[in-house]
Amino acid sequence: MKKSFLTFSAAIAVVAAFADVTDLVRGLTLVDENRAKITANAREYALDSYVVPFEQPYYIHIRALDGKPLELNEAQKIAAEYIAPRGCTSPLKRRADLDRYDQNDASQAVLGFEC
Repeated sequence: MKKSFLTFSAAIAVVAAFADVTDLVRGLTLVDENRAKITANAREYALDSYVVPFEQPYYIHIRALDGKPLELNEAQKIAAEYIAPRGCTSPLKRRADLDRYDQNDASQAVLGFEC
């Protein structure tokens, strides 16, 4: 029987990656039904939406699945098109003041929207 184990440094990297995502969405509640994988311009992205209960803004966690840095304009467009049909009852408004970025991983961000 072949067993595989993570090296100590690999295990630390996994924990660090999870911690970074946790820091980005700390204090937010995941909206389970608003999860998607989207392909745009030959890149695949994973999107999850988060809210603060009983508050209006949506926080969209977008991750480039290829691990390459996000291009902010592209990420904003993808996130806006993603959330508009899922939760908007009024015109979509970008809330850059709510954005959150991971200083160690430019392939992901949380972008704020109100609608």
